[in-house]
Amino acid sequence: MNEDEIKLQLEQKRTEDRERLEAEQTEPNISEKTHRMGTVFFAIMLLLCLVADGIDIFTGGTIGWVIGLFVDAILLISTGITKAGRQRFKTILIGVAGDSIPLLAFFPFRSGFLIWAFIKSRREATQSTAK
Repeated sequence: MNEDEIKLQLEQKRTEDRERLEAEQTEPNISEKTHRMGTVFFAIMLLLCLVADGIDIFTGGTIGWVIGLFVDAILLISTGITKAGRQRFKTILIGVAGDSIPLLAFFPFRSGFLIWAFIKSRREATQSTAK
């Protein structure tokens, strides 16, 4: 092989590498891809949260606070299992933490933050699909 052929092969390899790199940069990463929270999952979790929040309100945050801890555990475990839930885990955790404080358990933080996480997952999934 002469010197010109080697230079040509190297230039072709550089061009292929550059094109591959540009293609990788334009495709969205799987880690950046957002997932929608399922409607059925959201409805079941919301119903569970509303029942727990209702018990909190009617009991003044006493017995309902203890029941709320079980609901919080179910909510956190179930959101940790789903892909969309894992992306919204911090948001839901804030609601659970707010609802775990006995004097603040009267307010429906758990349900509010769950609704917020659901709406946010839908909006971001729509935006990432549009891109």
